Order: sequence, then C-alpha cells, then structure tokens
Amino acid sequence: MRLAFRSRARNDTGLPNRPLSIRGYVRSVWRTTSARPILLIVLVILAANGTYLLHVFDPNPINQTSGLGVVTQPGLLVGNQNIDPNIGFTAQALGHRAAVDWAHGHIPWWNPYEGLGSPLAGEMQSAALFPLNGLNLLSNGQIYFRIVLEIVAGVATFFLLRRLIGRTWLSVVGGIAFALNGTFSWMFHAPGNPIAFAPLLLLGIEIARDSSLQGRWRGLALIAVSLALSLYAGFPEVAFIDGLLGGVWFIARGIGLPRRALVIYGRNVAVGVVTSLLIAAPILVAFADYLPHANIGGHGSAFAHAVSNPATALPALFVPYLFGPIFGFFTYDHTNQLLLFWSNVGGYFAASLCALALISLAGRQFRALRLLLAAWILLGIGRLVGVSWALTLVNLIPGVKSTAFYRYAPASWELAIVVLAVLGLDDILKRTVSRVVILLGGLLMLLALLLAYLTARPVLHNLTGAPHNRAWSWASLAWAAFVIVVIVAIAMYRARPFARGLLSTVVVLDVAAMFIVPQFSAPQSARLDTRPVTFLAKHLSNGRFFTLGPLAPNYGSYFGLGSAAINDVPIPKSYAAYIDANLDSNVDPLVFTGTTVTDPRGPSPADEFVRHLSSYAAVGVKYVVVPQGLVLPPSWRDAGLRQVFHDPLAQIFQVPNPAPLFGSDDGACRVRVESQTVAVVDCQRSARIVYREQYMPGWRATANGRALQVKSHGPVFQRVQVAEGRSTLRFSFLPPHSLEAAVALVLGVGVLVAFQLPWARSRREPPFEAKVSSADVDA
Repeated sequence: MRLAFRSRARNDTGLPNRPLSIRGYVRSVWRTTSARPILLIVLVILAANGTYLLHVFDPNPINQTSGLGVVTQPGLLVGNQNIDPNIGFTAQALGHRAAVDWAHGHIPWWNPYEGLGSPLAGEMQSAALFPLNGLNLLSNGQIYFRIVLEIVAGVATFFLLRRLIGRTWLSVVGGIAFALNGTFSWMFHAPGNPIAFAPLLLLGIEIARDSSLQGRWRGLALIAVSLALSLYAGFPEVAFIDGLLGGVWFIARGIGLPRRALVIYGRNVAVGVVTSLLIAAPILVAFADYLPHANIGGHGSAFAHAVSNPATALPALFVPYLFGPIFGFFTYDHTNQLLLFWSNVGGYFAASLCALALISLAGRQFRALRLLLAAWILLGIGRLVGVSWALTLVNLIPGVKSTAFYRYAPASWELAIVVLAVLGLDDILKRTVSRVVILLGGLLMLLALLLAYLTARPVLHNLTGAPHNRAWSWASLAWAAFVIVVIVAIAMYRARPFARGLLSTVVVLDVAAMFIVPQFSAPQSARLDTRPVTFLAKHLSNGRFFTLGPLAPNYGSYFGLGSAAINDVPIPKSYAAYIDANLDSNVDPLVFTGTTVTDPRGPSPADEFVRHLSSYAAVGVKYVVVPQGLVLPPSWRDAGLRQVFHDPLAQIFQVPNPAPLFGSDDGACRVRVESQTVAVVDCQRSARIVYREQYMPGWRATANGRALQVKSHGPVFQRVQVAEGRSTLRFSFLPPHSLEAAVALVLGVGVLVAFQLPWARSRREPPFEAKVSSADVDA
C-alpha cells in the first residue's frame, strides 16, 4: 500500500506543498535539514579512526599498561600512540570498574580494589557517572568512547559555526577540524573527555545572546547540559578551563548589545550555569566530599608557576612532529628535554588553521570576538612558556593555581583557532580581506616555522644519533610550509569556482594527517597473559595482592582483585601517609606501583617490600606478583615468602600470615567473611570488629539490620562495636551529602524541563521589544 500525505507550506517547513510518499518525504527532509553535513562529519571522523576500527592496529591500553600484555607485532612507527599511560591506569581500568558496578545495579561510589579502598565516583578520572562510561564494558571500549566524543565535538562545532556565519560547507570544515584536534589525537584519556562539550557551551551562549534581542529565555538548556556533561565527563580541570573560554565568549558577544538585551543575555547564561551545577550535584558532591581527605599532589599550588620548555613546547605547537612520533626518540636525548616535553604537552595546532586564523584577524565582522579569542590564545601560550606577564594574569583567575593550565588549556586554544580559521576562510571567500593581508598572513606563518626550527635546533642537535630523526624534522617543516603556501596560493585566486572546495580540502587533509600519525605507533597485534589473574581470582578471595610489575595498578580494579598498589590522583590522604611511614619510604605515594622510586640510589621496591613485610601483611596483602627474571634480594629467602605460581611472564609469592578483611580486635569473636562488605560474627561478649577497608566519612554499618556507629581504627581502617551473640555485619559507603545532591539533581532537571515548556519558550519580556538584529549588532 502506498501511503501519501500533504506537507505543510514551503514557507513553513521548506518542503514542497504537494502529496508525498513516505520515501519522498524522507528525501525532502534529507535535502532540507542538516543530515547530510552531519553525516559527512561522522564519516570523516570514522575514516580518521579507520586503522583502529578495521583492526589494522590494536590500541587497546590493557596490552601496554597492565603489565600482562605481550606485543607480538609492533606498530609501523616508533613511539606511543598517546602521551599518557593513564589511558590505561585510570580511564580504562577504573572506568571499567565503574561500568561493571552499573551493570550489577550498583552506583559506583566506592572502589574496594584500589589501595585499601577509595572513592570511585569522587576520584573523577573514572568518569563513573558519565553516560558513555558503559562503553568501557567492551574490550576496546576506550576507542569507541573517544570516537563518540569526537563526533559530539564535530557536530557541536558545526552547529556553532553555522549559527555564527550561516555557511554550511565552511561549518562542516570547522566541525571536522575540531573533531580531529591535537588534544584528541595525543591525549587519549580523561582530560580529553570534557572538551567535546566546549562548543556546545559556546553554542548555548550564542543562542542566549541572539534570543536576548527578542527578550526570550533561550540557550540556558544547552548551557546547563553542556556544563553538566563536562563535569560528569571526569576531569574538572578541563571543564573549568573550558568554562573560562565560555566566559571569554560571553564577554565578546555581549559587546555592542543594547542595555536591556545585555541584562537578559546575562540572566539566561547565569540561569544556565546555576542549573548545570544543580544537575551535576551528585558528582560535584562526591568530589567535594573526597577532597578534604585526599592527597592531590601538585594540585594544591605547585602548578601555579609550572611551565613548559619554550625550545620544545613552542615549535611543536605549530609543527607537531618536529621531534618525531610521540616518545619516539626521547631515549636519544641525554638532557631529558623530550621526555619532559612529551610528559607535559597537551595538544597542537595544525599549520593550515594557524595561517587562516592569522588572516582572520584582519576581518571586520565579529571584531570583538576575533580579538578576544586571539588574546585568549596569546595569553595561554605565554603562560605555557612562562612569560612573566602571562603567568601573573592567568594566576589572578581564581582556581587556576590548582590546575596544570599549561597542559590542559590547549584544547580551548584549539577550539578558538578553529573558530578564527573558519572566520578567515569566510573572509577569503567573501573577498572581505585583501590579497595583501592573505600574503602577509602566509609570510608570518612561514616566519613562525623558521623561528620554530631555530628555537628547536639545540634540542634536535642532541638527537643526532636517533634514526630517521632528521627526516621527521624536515618532513614536518616541509609539510607545514607546503600547506601554508597552497592555502595562500588558492586564497589569492579566491574568485575561481574551485577555490572553496580546494581550500576546504587542504584544511581537512592537514588536520586529518596530523591526527592519524600516532595511530601508526600502536601495536599491530598483541596478546594478553591472564594466567596470573586466573590464579589470583581463584585464591585471593577478599584479600589483597601487591605487584612489582605485572598486573599493574589499577588493573586489580579492572579484574575485581584487591590491590594494595595504587596509581592515581587523588588518593586517600591517610593511605598516602601510611605508605610513606610503613610500606615504602622511597616512593611517591601517588605512584605506588612497585616499579618506581623517588631516589634511584635508595632501596628498590623489592627491598622495601621485604623490609616492611609485616606491614604489608597487616593491610591484608596475601600475594606479591613479581616479573619473571627479576633478581630478588637475598632477604626474600629468609622472609617466609613461598612461590605458588609462575609462568613466562610472572611469579607469585605467598605472604605469611596476612590479616583478614574482617577480624575480632581481641579474639572474642569467630568471623566468617561472606563478601567484600558482609561478614557473620559470633561473639562471646560485646566486642570490636575491625574492618580493614579505608576509613572515610560516608561509611555505614548494620548488625542484623540495626545501625552501628563506624569509627576509625588506627591510621587507615575502621571498626564497629557489636553485641554478644551472632550478627550479620553489612557495610556500605555513600558520600555524606548524597541526599542533598539528589534533591539538587531533581531540582535542576525540573528547571530544565520547565524552561522547555511552551509558556517558557514563547515568553517575551514585556518592557522590551528588540528592534535590533544580530547582524546589526555584529556590524
């Protein structure tokens, strides 16, 4: 049967006013909506990740960071596919643990498998409450996680730019450029999560500004949702810095508005920000409750004056692979400048975008926006390399001193560069900038490339023994120069019909090429040795293990095995102090991995383990996992450690007399452990039961359903007082202010829904009727 109907008038929907079949209607919608440009953006993003999606390379972090992986066929390039192993230690391992908790119907407030136990949602980097976290249940879930974020970033940037300039094709180019940005390419872990929502925030501000001219409540929903998702995404530093970029955009777009419109504009944005905080209350409360009891390392104020080396940071901003692939040649640098560079870098700019952004500074439309975005980039780069005035200005912003601004701000600069570049493209195609300006922009970029090479030359000189390093340097410079020359040449003949397509193609090819390079450093194939995991799963029960290499932190959390080792920020403050005092005096507690030391001349992790064996046993360590072939200190033979497992990868030794998870303080009770949080006790008299799990406010306990008071026991654990007789003890953790957070969430969602109702969407401020258009204000 053929169904047909009559569409509405063309001036209402854009569809023809005649009977259409369903198939015809779908075709008409396809032609008159954003479906085609969005599909193009998605296809380009999928193609840019094609080597992973088609399994040409295997980027699964577990193969390279867990200590259980064996690379059977390395990548085609030296180096790594990302700059930070926390893609494995935190994003994958802890994210997977949170996803497993959700799958079993538990909100992931607490992680009993990390250290002596620690908050999971409050730790933030696990993105435990983020909607995409369920992808971590998949073997290669981190790849799909990142691709979805890239798509969100690309589509959001497309809508932002189309609203700004009204040109669909150029907006597609901008969407692709930000989706394939330098941070997504290099920083493949938690700090990359929130940046997908930065263009959504800017789009919300833009809608709020435009609607203020009609006195309407618009844009606040998008502002609220984008900021809330940024916070749930799991890295508050980046969410905060993106919020600062939103503030810059808010100021720039408020310039020139009529006074009454400016008030409505500010009101819409303010309500959106407050609503976002209400919606994000559960994760914010979990984080805020954890902070007073957490060791946050350098995030106190140590980062306030931390900077990158100008000899590496500045050149690589514009020529990303001047020093070769990620960590490709750092071992050839005896000065360690490359090691420090790759350990602290946060992204890069594509040469094509930089050239177009420079040209855009001469444009007249959106003048305030262009200048303030350029100022934000300049201020950030100055802060990156330690220019005194930039350091002073940035540190004046409340909260910035607690962030690694030099590493986590580049994503906001990349978004600003994309916006400026698209405005520059628009200027070129509209012929509102002269050929002199285009030529000058190209020459300035070529000069920047020359300065980048001269600045980096001393570092490159230290790499003379590195194979193919010179080829990487010259190829990178040649590619950047070629792209700039081609853009300038095409822009000089912008009146030709092919100019738009060629310019867009060059930009897309440039950003895609820079984005794809690290993928060729990923292994082509790898295998995982899970035999040590199988042994521990069978014999560990509710005890803990320690590692001197294999089954690295925090992969105990990934596999559901209690690990006394920990590699995270933040970690419980009391456990950090306990590590220093009782477990290992030659380690940073934040990187308590069994493989690192603070003083190479001091005792090794193996020495410290056997020296503090009784303390490890006291925290419930039952086994220690040792890499096969590690030379152990002679004292291990006399310490009672017995080998119970070995394979080509690892050995496992049993620790004598480990303390149980639950125990009677004075031996007055028989204790049977049922699970990680439940025990059955039979006491001859009223007695104290020690629960060897990290104490923190938020713990609750019941005995046969009756609430008990939970108190701290010693430096790290907790205890309860139970009555004579048989009791079933149950422990649970809930952040202290979770009820208030739940109320705030409901309130925030209510506000969001209320402002989507017809009465709110159509409401206009009675005293104000704008007679000024958006174009008039911009002009």
